[in-house]
Amino acid sequence: MEIFEILLSAANLIAIIVGFYFTAKELKESREQREQERKSIRLEHSIDCSKDFASLINDELSFINNCLCNQEYEKVINTFKYEDLKLFDKREYLRLIENNKEMEKYLAYFTDYDLVESYYSYIVDAYIENVDLTPEEFTKIQTLISCKWQLTKQEAEFLDTNKLNQIDDKEERNKYLHYNQKARDIIYYKRKIKSYYYEKLIGMLNKLEYFSMTFNTNLADEEVVYPSLHQSFLKTVKYLYPHICYLNSGETSDKYYTHIIELYNLWKDRYVEDVKTNMEKEESLRNKTVNTKSKF
Repeated sequence: MEIFEILLSAANLIAIIVGFYFTAKELKESREQREQERKSIRLEHSIDCSKDFASLINDELSFINNCLCNQEYEKVINTFKYEDLKLFDKREYLRLIENNKEMEKYLAYFTDYDLVESYYSYIVDAYIENVDLTPEEFTKIQTLISCKWQLTKQEAEFLDTNKLNQIDDKEERNKYLHYNQKARDIIYYKRKIKSYYYEKLIGMLNKLEYFSMTFNTNLADEEVVYPSLHQSFLKTVKYLYPHICYLNSGETSDKYYTHIIELYNLWKDRYVEDVKTNMEKEESLRNKTVNTKSKF
């Protein structure tokens, strides 16, 4: 009887051990399956982010670039090295342009609504190219371009010295109405086109922030897209650097576009390290080649 009980206990123990084994195996397989599913989801998100980034480059950045291209902005901003951009605040920006006064005027291009006047014609050209205008809108804008977005001295003086309710002559009244409509069109279309420019600019930054947040929070795998996107991303962020710095000019510790800054610094450090490593390899290869030739 004792032997039977011992055998029974041993059998129960074996059953428990086997049960634990299969349970552990199932848990491991379940974890591996969940991990695989998470990887698949992150991969899908990475692909979606890549598509969104390509769309962003073709739309918003293309428009902003067209607004500034005639100002040789890209040529000037490229005097900054990727490794120089870290904090993305106004203090850092001012330090970087101490010996580069050419960059001072570009800060206003991104930040000062009124100073847009200095390069307004380039924005108008990009606006016409980018927006589906009605024939009436196109004609009005072309008319305003031809008069350089301002009333003539004669038109301005006529409006200043006359009031519609005091004009009896029909021809003079029509002249007043025409000049007044022209003045209203100048104000309206300037405001509309400026607003469109800044909407594109802010919209692009917001999309870049969402793009960066997806990787920073591990919803997508940044290592998957880094090889194909890092150069375009770094270049785009550097292009917008003055505007981000201006927004981060306050005294508080809170910053705008922190996810853009975080991903930029991550990819920038990796890129700079890769460039350094490749240069060292090339230098080593050149030295080996010289040494080999010297032996002969």
